[in-house]
Amino acid sequence: MAQGIKDYFGNPVPATAPDRCFHQFTGAPYRPAVITSYPTLGNSHAYRMADGDTSTAWSSAAAGIAFPGTINVDFRQPTSIGTVTLHTAFATGQGIKRFDVQTWNGSAWVPRAAGQQLAWSGYTSTVEQRTITLPQRVTTERPRPTVRDAHLQWGNFAVYEIQAA
Repeated sequence: MAQGIKDYFGNPVPATAPDRCFHQFTGAPYRPAVITSYPTLGNSHAYRMADGDTSTAWSSAAAGIAFPGTINVDFRQPTSIGTVTLHTAFATGQGIKRFDVQTWNGSAWVPRAAGQQLAWSGYTSTVEQRTITLPQRVTTERPRPTVRDAHLQWGNFAVYEIQAA
């Protein structure tokens, strides 16, 4: 551990192989790191998009949203994926409508699924999920949805969980 260096939550930061974000995951269960190019609303930190809990959410800021923008998921180890699943509530008010999926091949972002349209049905607190299947499985450390459009009824959009499997 790096002597005296702590993450946002007070966890020690290891001297070797630290997480790339502001939170060091030091115990089970392992969770990927998540960062986004979008500004964040209040304290709805990006790590909530991959915390394994569909009752917590990340939300973009309520103003100044411009498309496209990215959500980078970092597994920190090679992982085989064939699907990307998004979870959200109040989907017709805050859900992602259109996105692309790219993966990192070690030196560049590779397009995997472009122009994916999501049709949400709810405008309630019930969490919905939509899954996009990639044309073929790929092994990557980093999948990256690029958000092309979202419902912005309240000026922002929200993601409760993002999973790549």
